[in-house]
Amino acid sequence: MIHWIRKSARIMCFLAFFAVFFLDLDYADPFSPLQGSLALLKGITAAVAVWLLFYIISDMAFKGMLEDIEPKEDDVLDEGLMQHINQERDRSKIEAGTSGK
Repeated sequence: MIHWIRKSARIMCFLAFFAVFFLDLDYADPFSPLQGSLALLKGITAAVAVWLLFYIISDMAFKGMLEDIEPKEDDVLDEGLMQHINQERDRSKIEAGTSGK
């Protein structure tokens, strides 16, 4: 799974780099060192940003769709905190119900 996420993030990274690099070049003077270095810097920045965002979002999306938490296991989250809260709530309802009679 992680292999395909990394591979697709790398492909998106290269696409973003070349798109930003070639769109940012000054076509009036394409061999200008200043314009070329700025286009290269912007392309690298865009590639890094796209790689990070695509990697994080696709990792969450794929793992969220494929690795679902079972309904009975969600009470065990946070070291059983929700389970303890529910038990205390049930216990207080039972005590309130029996003391009123």
